[in-house]
Parts: sequence; C-alpha cells; structure tokens
Amino acid sequence: MLTAHTIGSKYKEVKDKPLTEITKLIRKDLKNKFKDCKFRVYKTHYSGLTIRLTECKNPDKFGYWEGYNDKHIRIKRSFMKEIDQAADQYNFDNSDMMTDYSHVNFYVNIVADTNVLKEIDESGKVVDDPDNVR
Repeated sequence: MLTAHTIGSKYKEVKDKPLTEITKLIRKDLKNKFKDCKFRVYKTHYSGLTIRLTECKNPDKFGYWEGYNDKHIRIKRSFMKEIDQAADQYNFDNSDMMTDYSHVNFYVNIVADTNVLKEIDESGKVVDDPDNVR
C-alpha cells in the first residue's frame, strides 16, 4: 500500500501513458500472479480504475463478515492487499493529508461480482475468519 510521497516500482515506465494503457499492464500482472482468478480492469473516470473479480475458484481468498442480523461473504483483506499492491506498482502518491491535498496517478476500486461471491458461498468451503475480512 502506498503512503504519502511514495512512487510505485513500475511508475517510471508508465509515467506518460494514459490510464487505459496502465489498466492493461495491471490486468497482465494480476493474470500472472493469480492463476486461479480472472479480473476485469477498466477505467471508470478520469483518474479512477476498477478491478473487478469476475471468477475465482479458490475459497481461501474469501471469508464471512457478520453484520447485525446477517452474514455476508467478502474478499479477505489479505487478498485485497495483494490486488492493491499489484496496482500500486504503477501509481504514485504525493498527497499531504495535513493540508487536505490529494495527488495520485489514479484511484483504485476493488470489487467482486455477486456471481463469484454466490458461487464461492454455495461451495461450502469458506472458513470463518472475521479478522481477515474487509
């Protein structure tokens, strides 16, 4: 995860590239890193991109989160961090929270398709791990 005034390890190679080109590189990295999952990576607005988990056969990447009256399956925090780190290689953060100044190459939103969550939930192989769910 990037902190203020940091530059990702691959930022220099994409410094002058548009976000649509960066999404292709992130998609390629995710495909190589997570062989059992499929992702859609796309630009959502001027400086934002979404990483959507469209398929995943590994129940170890999910856990249950308990709300007031119900229980939901979610992506584990550790898996979210790994996805975020893959994207942050191409990002920089020159923000200053003391002065409420935000300056990044792009913002990342990570989501899972409801079909993926439903499929994993119905498999019955997810282990409760409340400390590791977002």
